[in-house]
Amino acid sequence: MTTNDHDREDQNEQQVADLLRLAGARPDMPSAMQERLSAGFAAELSKQQFARRRRRSFLIALPACAALLLSVIVLFRPSPQMTHSQPVVAQVHDLLGRAQLIRDGETTSLKPGVALRENDQVRTANNALIAVQYGEHRVRVNGRSFLSLAMDGLHLDKGEVYVTSNAVDSDTGLTVRTPHFHVRDIGTQFLVKTTADGAEAWVREGQIVVTAQSDTLQAKADSEHAVHVRLSDATLQHTVAPKFGAVWSWVEKLPESFTLDRKTVHDYLVWVQQESGVQVHYLDQAAKTAAQSTRLAGDLTDGMTALQTLSPVLSTTGLQADILQNGHLNISLKK
Repeated sequence: MTTNDHDREDQNEQQVADLLRLAGARPDMPSAMQERLSAGFAAELSKQQFARRRRRSFLIALPACAALLLSVIVLFRPSPQMTHSQPVVAQVHDLLGRAQLIRDGETTSLKPGVALRENDQVRTANNALIAVQYGEHRVRVNGRSFLSLAMDGLHLDKGEVYVTSNAVDSDTGLTVRTPHFHVRDIGTQFLVKTTADGAEAWVREGQIVVTAQSDTLQAKADSEHAVHVRLSDATLQHTVAPKFGAVWSWVEKLPESFTLDRKTVHDYLVWVQQESGVQVHYLDQAAKTAAQSTRLAGDLTDGMTALQTLSPVLSTTGLQADILQNGHLNISLKK
């Protein structure tokens, strides 16, 4: 700033001072106006302070809100699908009554269609029956049984199992292990029963290999008889047994499915024999020819054993059946 500028500014200030002296003293502000101005100032001040508090509260709450939002996202995020480390070894096909599945320490109700994995355990209630498809093997489990599943077979701790196998050699056969001995099938139908006192096995068709701690026995059924194997004084013993009767009666209550439609009577009778253990005998060639040429229609009624279906099925044909006490099922032409 120059010297002339300073002189000019001094002159302006002197003129303002002269005007103020000429105006005289400023009168006092009326009290009403003073109160209105004070109230207005206080309201505006309170408004500004409230706004500052809101901004400060918002800044303080922002991190907490962010943490809460993150926790909600984590809580409701879809959990990854549980993967089972154990492979599937079997599947429940049929179920009568109640049974339990024990997996990884948790117990649930068993239902048809459930996949069974290695190390799974199955417990059946009184009077319950289940059918499990284990590879090429159909396994039926009686009531009051307890078993575990593995990749290389079944471990039967208590109860009974009946196996229908399509195995052609011992390498593809199913092994049933009990606390007393092991049973390996070679293309067969066989039954294993174990209790706290011991174990027994019956082979109805084909052959089995039974291995105890210090003994091994191979048992083979013939066309008329089954073979019964039991462990006595650490030695495996076998005797001839019937293919039909009380030992097998529970197996018949959960038969393997069979469709009648377009099947011959002979096909149907083969199924009856496989399910019940009776031995089909045609009394003459005419009866056999009629069975092989007569085709059936419709379907079987659920809840019936194979033998119970004989009367309604054969009533639609020219054949009749008679069951003898020795387990023979005689088929002849109706008279």
